[in-house]
Amino acid sequence: MLTHKNRAAEICQRYIRYFDRLVKNLYSSEDKQRGGFYGQDRQGQETWFPLVSVSLSIVDCGGHYSPESLAERAAQLKRYAKSKIGSNYISDQHTYQDSKG
Repeated sequence: MLTHKNRAAEICQRYIRYFDRLVKNLYSSEDKQRGGFYGQDRQGQETWFPLVSVSLSIVDCGGHYSPESLAERAAQLKRYAKSKIGSNYISDQHTYQDSKG
């Protein structure tokens, strides 16, 4: 998504709140209390799966950047955001947790 940099954080916050509120309807009350569930992974092994979350990245594309370099920076930031627990977003300078639901 492209937006003005002054609106990016607000859009991420709204998206995360909406996502977290909707995704909770997919789980049983027990799974929600535990924060996840046990199931089989792709190898058939019993594995703990946390509740699904969303990770977003904000890249300031002002200046002269190639589409490739913007995509790579967004991917780097998103990888970092995904390493955190819960739904969050990250910009070049900060990580924000926003799992209030």
